[in-house]
Amino acid sequence: RVQPLSTRAFAALVVGFVVIVSLLAWGTARDVLIEGTVSSDPVTFLVGSLLVALFVAVWLGGLGLIGFASALRSGLWTADALR
Repeated sequence: RVQPLSTRAFAALVVGFVVIVSLLAWGTARDVLIEGTVSSDPVTFLVGSLLVALFVAVWLGGLGLIGFASALRSGLWTADALR
């Protein structure tokens, strides 16, 4: 009998996947920035571009999440201080 994954296990798999892909994306972005040139192979260029775009999307998503958490914490502390 196949048991469904729990929410926690699914979240851990998703986070692990995102971390691994982000590490690959950062490696590609770093290589492009250090070398200052991109590969002449179109497939390598496309994959590298997609990985860099994914890295930027994950980075901006993390910044948005941190900003939201900070605003929420600030609002809760302010509401508590007004009591």
